[in-house]
Amino acid sequence: MSSAYERRPAKRSSLIWLWTQRDGAAWRANGSVGAGGRSPVEEAEDSNFVYYTRYFSGQRPRRYRPRSCAMGLFSILTLDGDNDTWSITLYTSSKNKAMRTLRDPATFHRVVAACPEQAHWLDGEPLTPILPMAGILDRYRRFVVDDRPVVTGFCGRRRRMGMHQPLPRGGA
Repeated sequence: MSSAYERRPAKRSSLIWLWTQRDGAAWRANGSVGAGGRSPVEEAEDSNFVYYTRYFSGQRPRRYRPRSCAMGLFSILTLDGDNDTWSITLYTSSKNKAMRTLRDPATFHRVVAACPEQAHWLDGEPLTPILPMAGILDRYRRFVVDDRPVVTGFCGRRRRMGMHQPLPRGGA
């Protein structure tokens, strides 16, 4: 038995919604070119940051400082999660080779423990190993080229509308 919805005739849409991923693969495969338009102008460059994150669970720690705090050669980011979980992230310039030792759990622990206003965030049960992340691209796309849209009837969306440099001035 078919529902009333299944019996409705198909309608063509004059508006295309496309959620793109960071690398733009969905855009290149299904975007303006597939819709009869031109490719957008795109600029991308490495942000030159590396992030070392570990997740914890337990009694939620009290926050004494802002979520992100510059500590000289690195910055520390503490984020609350749900279900009594949280994370600690140490981030620095990817050019700082000495900080690559933060992949080692003992080194990560020692560095965070040396930060008096964040050390108590280590008091939970670790849920993950140290999770490094690097090679993050800052990307900008222009959907108007030569004063004309690359395609009409297109609404591009991203999870994030823009990126910023995560370290305060004078940081790593």
